[in-house]
Amino acid sequence: ANQAERQAALAALIAANPLSRWIFDPSGTPAAGIEHIRKAIGYCPSWIESLSVQYRDLFSLMRSDAPSGNGPDAPYARMMSELDIAGRIDRRDPTNVSLYLWQKTMLINFILTVLADRMEMAHSIEGRVPFLDHKVAEFTAGLPINYKIREKTEKYVLREAARDVITPELYAREKHPFIAPPLSQAGKKAASDPLRQRCEDIIRSRSFSDQPFFDAAKASAFLDSVTHGDATMATEASPIILRMATFSLMQQRFGISA
Repeated sequence: ANQAERQAALAALIAANPLSRWIFDPSGTPAAGIEHIRKAIGYCPSWIESLSVQYRDLFSLMRSDAPSGNGPDAPYARMMSELDIAGRIDRRDPTNVSLYLWQKTMLINFILTVLADRMEMAHSIEGRVPFLDHKVAEFTAGLPINYKIREKTEKYVLREAARDVITPELYAREKHPFIAPPLSQAGKKAASDPLRQRCEDIIRSRSFSDQPFFDAAKASAFLDSVTHGDATMATEASPIILRMATFSLMQQRFGISA
């Protein structure tokens, strides 16, 4: 497909699944550090580029004395230096490379901490994560690419395996992120959004200054900019606002330190 066709396909995908837009097509400039990835493997997976935009924005709100890890660009060079590029990445299909990078970085802590296990135990919920069985993971890693994704259909083989026990609507449903709902903008909608109001109260409170990571003045200014921004900005700002509020609550409850 040419560039115009790819852009049209992406626009259609975003229109069908707007909740995912801020994940794979955020506004803003990617971190310069992703050039280390392009240099190492020839390209940068889109999810890394998108996350770099979010974390670059998050870094701009941190305190001057917070642990910075040498800035928002440094982690990418370190990540590539710790991976087996010759053994695991070179000469592999780009889709498998993207999956490998995801598994070695984000997925390790994300699936058990954010989506299951620790989150479930914290709320006395019994849960199972069957696809983490190492035999399942090893089997799926060896499947051909067109079993994993076929045109715009993700998780193709899983959909086919469950097709006779799920509804047609669920079978054809677009993949959605498992995240908290985007926070509303200020105004009437925000007034009826208790999570938006709770986060704003936390970030503008005196106790927010006790946490050692985010600058209180920068955080308040960021909230002001979101208040006067558009709906897209409010959606993309949601994970940043939620993180700042969460860190403050963790400080109050557990006394976290830098």
